[in-house]
Amino acid sequence: MKISVVINTLNRPEQVSLCLESLRLQTYKDFEVIVVDQSRNRRTKEVCKPYNLKYYRIKKRNNLSISRNFGINMAAGEIVAFIDDDAQAKEDWIERISNHFLQDDKPGFIAGRVIDVSDSENPVTQFQNGIVSAFGYSEDIRPTDEKRYQRGHAGWYVRPMGANMVFQKKSLEKIGGFDEFYEYIHDETDVAVRVIKSGDYGLYDDSLIVYHNPALGRNRKRKRFSTNWYALTKNNIYFALKNGSGILPLRVLRSFWRVLGARGPFIALFKLFLHRKISIFSYMFGNIRSGLGLLKGFFWGTRKKRKLMKVTEPSAYLLFAKRHG
Repeated sequence: MKISVVINTLNRPEQVSLCLESLRLQTYKDFEVIVVDQSRNRRTKEVCKPYNLKYYRIKKRNNLSISRNFGINMAAGEIVAFIDDDAQAKEDWIERISNHFLQDDKPGFIAGRVIDVSDSENPVTQFQNGIVSAFGYSEDIRPTDEKRYQRGHAGWYVRPMGANMVFQKKSLEKIGGFDEFYEYIHDETDVAVRVIKSGDYGLYDDSLIVYHNPALGRNRKRKRFSTNWYALTKNNIYFALKNGSGILPLRVLRSFWRVLGARGPFIALFKLFLHRKISIFSYMFGNIRSGLGLLKGFFWGTRKKRKLMKVTEPSAYLLFAKRHG
């Protein structure tokens, strides 16, 4: 069985280096690594040189879904595993992935556990047994893994966190890959819901572990906290309109409640301002950005067409290894 590991990155060469070293130490050796780099400089390319891997630098920047789809197309494996550039895989990560796909009834995707190690002395679980509703409400940490969500139940679905997720390549190709309307936020939840709705199933494996040290970047100005209110609002309403059930007027009402209600970004902004965590300027600017995101998400969410992957021939399989250094 051939497994392709995709690392999507933007301006994080130091983190990519640590991620690659964690892959070098894997107990299972038959896999390839694909690095899709959206950085403006060549520092990440230099980090990749000591390794036998596929490196691609693409011009489309700050869109994770485009980067993910590129990685899928370049993957020669039947299985495509994604790990964040600021994460490190436990040494049996690939081996456990392989074991899942030896069975006859193979899952469309697997979600794994994510442990936040930004405080090395006090690691905490960041994602475990996560589920998402068709209208975009999500639970990241739950005490038990309920199998009823593997194929969808009462509008809720098992879902992965992007830092640790694995797919059958044919399951991704069947649905057109990631929807490129999502630059980030909901990209992985949307694809999971669509994989399940297409007839495959997803599952969660608590022993499939990566260690995540969330790095700051363009979309994350604080640890564990998204500050891109435009993308957050845009993608929330778009997700709800695309995946929610019911006739269009009902979906519109529930989708607006998703972003304007108690668990939406506008209320989240107000709470941050109320507790003096952001300034009045940041609060007003965040509301403007959220409003613009709402309009764009609504416009495209009510259209039928998605921005999906165009399937191309993959490059040849390249066994991952460290060449020198």
